[in-house]
Amino acid sequence: MSDQDWHRVFNNKTATLNKPDSWRLLFDDTIEGAEAGWEGYIRSVFSSFTCSRCGHKWASSKVQMVFRMRLDTSNHQGTVRVRRYRQNCKTCPDAAFEKPTVSTMDLDKVMDKLMEKILVKCYREPSTTPSRPFQPEKVLKGPHLSSHCEACINGKCSLGE
Repeated sequence: MSDQDWHRVFNNKTATLNKPDSWRLLFDDTIEGAEAGWEGYIRSVFSSFTCSRCGHKWASSKVQMVFRMRLDTSNHQGTVRVRRYRQNCKTCPDAAFEKPTVSTMDLDKVMDKLMEKILVKCYREPSTTPSRPFQPEKVLKGPHLSSHCEACINGKCSLGE
């Protein structure tokens, strides 16, 4: 899904929060660790990739996504920043890191969980669902190629060697 699709789904989901605040989603490839004043949420998501150089396609069921959220109550403005860790092609030397593509179904699940995290972490509401691992639309078995995973290279992937 494109960045516009992410914004569309996010905006539709935040409208269901029934809060007087407006929310915005920003993509931020500089997110690293915890940040003062920001609440955090990390999720592994099934994603697919296409190499912009050779067209090779692959998928991963453990792509790391890091969300940072903050609500400015004085301005009634909430912000969610997201870093979608990328991967690069194993067949191209010096390949660029590619953005992950998330299915409609998985993006919907991720956004539902994000809305719950916003309610709990920014509005201090109790969680309404039991904590359970994210279940992606698909699960892949096979090796995790740490040398092609941006999160592994940055020490942020739980699957790193």
